[in-house]
Amino acid sequence: MSREGGVLIYALNHDITEPELFDELDFINTDDLLAAQGWNYGKRIFIGNAKLVFTNESEIYRLAITELRNGVFFVDFKWRRGMREIEVLKINFLDLRMELFEDHLPMPNMAFFEAITVSVEYYDPLFKYW
Repeated sequence: MSREGGVLIYALNHDITEPELFDELDFINTDDLLAAQGWNYGKRIFIGNAKLVFTNESEIYRLAITELRNGVFFVDFKWRRGMREIEVLKINFLDLRMELFEDHLPMPNMAFFEAITVSVEYYDPLFKYW
């Protein structure tokens, strides 16, 4: 791995007078992710994949970003039509390497976390927690 990456976030532009079909809202990169709660692996983050989900109940977007060597970042943010950028609410890191180790399933040598998918999500409206 020789370079880090990032995730571009775009929104469909519904303004027919604008020449661009999409508006760039934000670029999430290493500088943004270093502040994540739970990240303890230095200053280099290698992004493999990203998955975006939205919950109508909370009107919060969740961006799951795979870090190739260690796990998954979760960036929770708000956005609505008319906003020119996203409002980041929190950034967390799930240490999959440690989770596997604690379950007695250590990572094989040269193994990477390449992709993420969200198959089920649950939002607790009482505690406002995913």
